[in-house]
Amino acid sequence: MTGRNFVWSLRYPGEDGLLHTQDDVMARRDLHVPAYAQVRVKLMSDDLLYTLEIAEFEQNEIAVPDMEFFLEFQTGGPGQFDYRGDQFCGYAHPDLSGTVYVDTEQALETWLKQMREGEE
Repeated sequence: MTGRNFVWSLRYPGEDGLLHTQDDVMARRDLHVPAYAQVRVKLMSDDLLYTLEIAEFEQNEIAVPDMEFFLEFQTGGPGQFDYRGDQFCGYAHPDLSGTVYVDTEQALETWLKQMREGEE
């Protein structure tokens, strides 16, 4: 997840399973993760200082330009959980908050396929 212009941008590995290759899937704001999995999310920023809190998984971390920070958590069954993001300017930017979707394997694959095909 990368904070940029007051919104989170997300990058998922494409069909090759590798990040930063031509088939990566790009998304904005909402985070999709597999159910019953150990998840590691890298936080970065391209411009400002941001924070990200996922209360359900007791995670709270910062994103700083030119640095990498990580959220690590174990998911349970499928569900939807709010996350809150912030930028240190005192104004609430709605696109910095969103939803963590804990998806079944099939639901996650369906979502990734839709994203690859340009659907939302």
